[in-house]
Amino acid sequence: RENEFFGMREQDLMLFTQGMAPMVNRSGKFLLAEKHRISMYPNGNGGVFRALMEQGMVSDMKSRGVTSLFMCSIDNLLAKVGDPIFVGLNELSRTEVGIKTVEKLNPDELFGVFCSRKIAKHEDAG
Repeated sequence: RENEFFGMREQDLMLFTQGMAPMVNRSGKFLLAEKHRISMYPNGNGGVFRALMEQGMVSDMKSRGVTSLFMCSIDNLLAKVGDPIFVGLNELSRTEVGIKTVEKLNPDELFGVFCSRKIAKHEDAG
């Protein structure tokens, strides 16, 4: 309220809580914050979708007729928020997801990695 809802109507501004995930080392072992407490950290971009579902925001967006969503990482200083060309291209292409990224040139670079889980379908040849 101290920011007057950033110029929006109160009912149109929704905030959600980011989830937490356990910290592990490179070997996959849990890191401890204290002797009997696992260290936790914010679960990052991947947790956004779960949070939107669990906190009722997807249902709210559907009830308002929202058909698309633009997301941008907070640590991406060069991102053009709401880039009309990118959003328009995705809309015209009727894509479910559009992603802008740059190639990771060195495995030690600190920015994230996009991953995909491919599921192969096997059909009987006979």
